[in-house]
Amino acid sequence: MSDVENFDTPTMARIERGIRVIADGPRLALHGDLDIDTAPVLLDVVFARLADCGRHGMARLEIDCARLDFCDSSGLAALLLARQRSEEAGVGLSLRRQPEHLRHLLELTGIRALFPPEHPPDSP
Repeated sequence: MSDVENFDTPTMARIERGIRVIADGPRLALHGDLDIDTAPVLLDVVFARLADCGRHGMARLEIDCARLDFCDSSGLAALLLARQRSEEAGVGLSLRRQPEHLRHLLELTGIRALFPPEHPPDSP
């Protein structure tokens, strides 16, 4: 994907208080815990990526959750805010490779439909 190379910050990593967020173009990878201490880290990176998506005409932002060890209500709130801001920016947001604990949390809170486990590559 050639647009990724044109991002203002093509690759960045934030490592803070128990979470590592690695951004590579329109893809983020989460490693660690997403909780009250680390949710702001995720939001900082998501908001920066959304700005880049808008400047470069990218239609989707993907968050890879395969290495997400834990997510509490603050982490869930951050994911909801990220989704809201993505919609406002006209950028689709998907949570890829959701671990069972995240799928269970999404189900318990009644918001699983907002974050389906996978999207076909060509869907908006």
